[in-house]
Amino acid sequence: MDKFLIDYGVCIILGGIGLFFVIMSYIAAKAGRSGVPIVGGILIIIGFLTTPVKWLALLGMVDYGLWALPYIIIIESIKRKKFSRIYSQQGYIPGKPDNTKMLKIYIPDRDETLEWGYGTNIVYILNIPKIFMSICVDKEGRRFMLADILNGSGIEVFDFENDKITLYGYGSKKKKMEVVIEVVANKYQTAHMKR
Repeated sequence: MDKFLIDYGVCIILGGIGLFFVIMSYIAAKAGRSGVPIVGGILIIIGFLTTPVKWLALLGMVDYGLWALPYIIIIESIKRKKFSRIYSQQGYIPGKPDNTKMLKIYIPDRDETLEWGYGTNIVYILNIPKIFMSICVDKEGRRFMLADILNGSGIEVFDFENDKITLYGYGSKKKKMEVVIEVVANKYQTAHMKR
């Protein structure tokens, strides 16, 4: 019994936690949430690598996040290059972060609000619904929202002069969603400055 615990104790603990994360990720994916992909698979791999039977570490590949990671990295790299090409073709001025503002994203169908740091010529990636987007400024100072979804239609350009836009019809094949994007004052920066 002592030998079994020495050989497999860490594996049982890490594998159990990993299996929990894998199951929760699959349940979350069916519910349209992101869950915690990759973590479960990595824990299972590490767990079995601590045992004498190391080839069982391949069981960690049941985590879909490990399979999706290379795809996501490749797609994101391609999208960033496409956005960079448009920045130069349209003559948008070089981007920069602005700590006094935030990008607020509201998805009514999910009753979800996200807040991200604001900057121009930064490719933001929204996962559900899947949208690649960027805010750009031309030489005359006009602002535009560039948005791309993985449907093959390419990057669309929208007027963003009023610091707010609602994008309609984005989402998965099952459900189209609307996304409200707005530039707001950075409440964290303001709170910090008042101290």
